[in-house]
Amino acid sequence: KSTITDINITIIIITIIMVKMNIRKNQEIFSLSYAKINLILNVESLLNSGYNKIRTLFSEIDLYDNLKYSLTKSKEIEVWSNIAELCGDKNLIYTIATYLKDKYGVDSGVKIELEKNIPLAAGLGGGSSNAANAIKTLNLLWALGLTNVEMHEVAAKFGSDLNFFLDGGTACGFNRGEVIERIEPIKLDKILLVKPSLGISSGEAYSLIKNRNTNRNFDKFLETKDLKLLKTGFYLLHSHNKTAYVL
Repeated sequence: KSTITDINITIIIITIIMVKMNIRKNQEIFSLSYAKINLILNVESLLNSGYNKIRTLFSEIDLYDNLKYSLTKSKEIEVWSNIAELCGDKNLIYTIATYLKDKYGVDSGVKIELEKNIPLAAGLGGGSSNAANAIKTLNLLWALGLTNVEMHEVAAKFGSDLNFFLDGGTACGFNRGEVIERIEPIKLDKILLVKPSLGISSGEAYSLIKNRNTNRNFDKFLETKDLKLLKTGFYLLHSHNKTAYVL
């Protein structure tokens, strides 16, 4: 009997040690936040909300930012970056963290360090990717217990393509981009990604679109997954000596 009791006590002690080690281990989380490209972006019309109704094909690519999340004893939220304008409360990461902390009554603070590699204002979704990454990582770090559905509900409150980045991969985006339909990965042998020195925000690019219509080939693509159906050419958008190309 004493042997069995001793074994049970040993198991309990080992379990407590493992739990403490796991808590200590989870004080910090390192995470990669990937960029995306739109293999097609069909702007159909304007929604009553003022957003553009789109159909798009998102594809995650292997260009990424590095993020480090650390629990802190203070209750403050800190966001630091190698790019000065992304530090502090102007970053969407900060807004997301504040929302989750307030909504779920989190006691601990967090320090988030962002090493930015994805170019800004380039249509690569870096800010949205970082924000979606924050939702997923803080869910773990703060042990919020949010389901995938609940995380998607949070994401939809803060942007149009955050929902895509929660799962990544390849997917079609509908409505303003937040309605996601997963599809099988598309193999592209080569991608040449070029970022000029200028930058154009998504809002500015959308505001310059004059002709909104439905690309009928998109439905055929959903059936066949033939990328050739989505070759529709380029639109040139001019604003303040800037030029953007939209598929």
